[in-house]
Amino acid sequence: MEKNSGAARGIRPSFEEMVVQKLVAQIEKYERYFESIDGIDNQAVHAYTNLLKTVIGLARKETKEKKFTARQLKEEAESILEAEYGIKR
Repeated sequence: MEKNSGAARGIRPSFEEMVVQKLVAQIEKYERYFESIDGIDNQAVHAYTNLLKTVIGLARKETKEKKFTARQLKEEAESILEAEYGIKR
């Protein structure tokens, strides 16, 4: 999901888009926190994982409501693999 995707279309973002934007910002804060610590913070990992699950769930809901071409789905999958797992094609 792109940040400000509603603004890019010239319309107000949906509730789900606004929630996802806020959750992604929180996820980025956790990622910076994880980079700054030496050990493992189990409570933070649990919260981070739940944030990711929530964003994925909302993204799937939004994806079901939109119609995508096969090429768009492939590009989205490749961007997720690269961003989340470092796998480049």
